[in-house]
Amino acid sequence: MKKNYIFLPILLFSCIFLLSLPAKIQAQTATAPLVGDGSAGNPYQIETLENLYWFSVNASTQNYKYFIQTADIDAASTLGWTNGWIPIGCYGGGNIAFYGSYNGQGHVISNLYSTSGSSNTNWGLFGVSNGAIISNLGLTNVNITSVLVSGGTGALAGRTNGGSITNCYSTGSVTAKGMAGGLVGDLESSTVTGCFSSCTATITGASDTYVGGFAGRIVSNAIVTKCYATGSTFSQYGYQGGFVGSTETTPIITDCYATGNSSSTTKFLMGGFVGYISGGTVSNCYSTGTVPASGSFIGGFSGYGAAVNCFWDTETSGKATSFGGATGKTTAQMKTQSTFSDAGWNFTGIWGMNTNINNGYPYLQSFYTLWTGTTSSDWNTTTNWSSGSVPTALVANLYIPDVTNDPVVNRDPGTPAVCSNIIIASGASLTIAAGKALTVFGTLTNNAGTSGLVVNSGGSLIERTTGVSATVNSDIPAGQWHLISVPVSNVTSNVFLGHYLQTHSESTNAYTDITPTTDVLTPMKGYALYGEGGFTTTYTGTLNTGNQSYSTAYSGSSNGWNLVGNPYSSSIDWNGALGWTKTNVNNSTYIHKDAANWATFNGATGLGTNSGTQYIAPGQGFFVQASAAGTLAMTDAVKVHNATTFFKNAEATVPNLLRLQVSGNGYSDEAVVHFAPEATA
Repeated sequence: MKKNYIFLPILLFSCIFLLSLPAKIQAQTATAPLVGDGSAGNPYQIETLENLYWFSVNASTQNYKYFIQTADIDAASTLGWTNGWIPIGCYGGGNIAFYGSYNGQGHVISNLYSTSGSSNTNWGLFGVSNGAIISNLGLTNVNITSVLVSGGTGALAGRTNGGSITNCYSTGSVTAKGMAGGLVGDLESSTVTGCFSSCTATITGASDTYVGGFAGRIVSNAIVTKCYATGSTFSQYGYQGGFVGSTETTPIITDCYATGNSSSTTKFLMGGFVGYISGGTVSNCYSTGTVPASGSFIGGFSGYGAAVNCFWDTETSGKATSFGGATGKTTAQMKTQSTFSDAGWNFTGIWGMNTNINNGYPYLQSFYTLWTGTTSSDWNTTTNWSSGSVPTALVANLYIPDVTNDPVVNRDPGTPAVCSNIIIASGASLTIAAGKALTVFGTLTNNAGTSGLVVNSGGSLIERTTGVSATVNSDIPAGQWHLISVPVSNVTSNVFLGHYLQTHSESTNAYTDITPTTDVLTPMKGYALYGEGGFTTTYTGTLNTGNQSYSTAYSGSSNGWNLVGNPYSSSIDWNGALGWTKTNVNNSTYIHKDAANWATFNGATGLGTNSGTQYIAPGQGFFVQASAAGTLAMTDAVKVHNATTFFKNAEATVPNLLRLQVSGNGYSDEAVVHFAPEATA
């Protein structure tokens, strides 16, 4: 590795005065939709959180109207509202049912936070849905809590009575005292198709409680088909199942499954799929989650009540018995198609089986879109997908097999490619083109190693799965210093062999050469990099994701300047409402832009200088100032897609460098001599 020198001025910010002001308080603002009148032919167009809040505030006059969602909505600011989000139909107290139509059109509402007050009984995005039609909507990273014993609590709706829910899903957590479901708390007389929930559902009440990974209770003439739940459940009392706590009267549940684990304090009426079947029909369903080994009415599939043609995994559940109608099988048998097809399950149009999909267990075909690459490598070409359409967030799972034309994501950050979960098969490859973007809301599984997932320079990937192998490329222009950060773990300085690399010291406010090739580069730590000729850095390893933390230093003699970096493969939002810990760290960032200027951003005022903004590019190093030894930490919640400029110093030079150039007769040649005092003979 070259002896590394950097021409960066000692950090002098005496000319920059950014006042530290209290963080802004984000109040609820109700803004009527700009388009639509609420009729079937001209529905209200919900584009922002302010539009959605307007709907909630005015539900008493708009509860029979038609709505469509026209953009993804980040509801993170609800964390700062009093009690957070007030469900549609519950504003001002009471339960005003929604009777109309809400079509999410494949869009997502993320980071919705809500804690119930004392006067409302049903809690979720919607309080009560009564005969309404809700479709094509995703709810991600919700945090819904009800403090009341009565009523239902769910991510999408506290209670439904009639109507339909189609192609909807939820992730996050739902907590209640009486009745909780990952998607719906109390599901009555409604038709639900093609939905799933990965929410953790928790009941804290002591008696007469219902909890399920999908619904707390399913009753009356409800019909639930082709749905699944993967979140864990917990209750203090009973009526608990991986899918539903209890069924009553005459509901029909068919072609569904649950994989979440269940636990309980009293261990009463629990099953891997359903706790108590007191009415209705449960058929062609299975479960794999754990249940307590002992207790009153505990079963691998059902705690009490008979099912039809249903199965559970005796090994993963830890339970060898269940109530009548369900059959226990080993894990190997549960991953064998004949186990189910011999019982009459439909593997032509409903169920599928593939060792790479759903951990080898039966999967619902309607939730999977397969990449075929029939026409090209273009992600946006409909004929390259088995469904004949480009995936949306509502497609729960994408499967990328080993085919001739591997997919290339080519969607801009403003309109990224999206999906819920994605599986890359061994030998396959998924590439995010330079400057393009992909969001994976659920789980990203890469079975092809570092060559199976490639993010090219300026590409943006938002995902929340730990341990994902990938290759991230970063173009480094010639003759310029850069402040950088590594996007994968276990990168060594060898990746910059032949270039100039330095680390910054807070105590001396100076840069030190990194000359060994074996130094491990720390995620969230910033470095200075220079290359005389333009080159592409190729990082291979495990993507940095989840919680990332850096201990900021303060020696008292250099004003606490710490060189840190964005550790993710996407931009980050310095002013994000969630995900940041800034202990003894001032709320401003400083990025070296060129020889004379720093791009700065003051998080308190929301103002920047020299093109500085709240968005920090992937792989970007930046300075923060500590007031004492502290911590700068971030989570996946700070990730955003943004075409942020990766700043660099275009006028930097290497000291102790002599260049001799001879030109004539149309030819030229150059000799370069670099004086390194510590060089050996």
